[in-house]
Amino acid sequence: MGLLDSMFGGGTRLELTLDTATASPGSVIGGRIVLFGGQKPLTVTECGVRLLFVSTKTRPDSALPEIIAKDVAKQIVAGGIPLMPGSQQVYT
Repeated sequence: MGLLDSMFGGGTRLELTLDTATASPGSVIGGRIVLFGGQKPLTVTECGVRLLFVSTKTRPDSALPEIIAKDVAKQIVAGGIPLMPGSQQVYT
């Protein structure tokens, strides 16, 4: 049982697919988000996507790598929308 199921009574889920598996610096990233309504109605207060840059480097003096993570962009795709049981909301 996932987080959305435990919060909203089962069946609620989110699918995210990207148009391409890789991207080059400066290129446009696109994709699709599908929200599926579960067993109970709910209101989605905010649905957004964040692009995160992650860099890892080996440290010669440590077993743990150096990890740098930065938010590059955030896009809100929906807010304040009702999600009825069994419905689908699609965003590109």
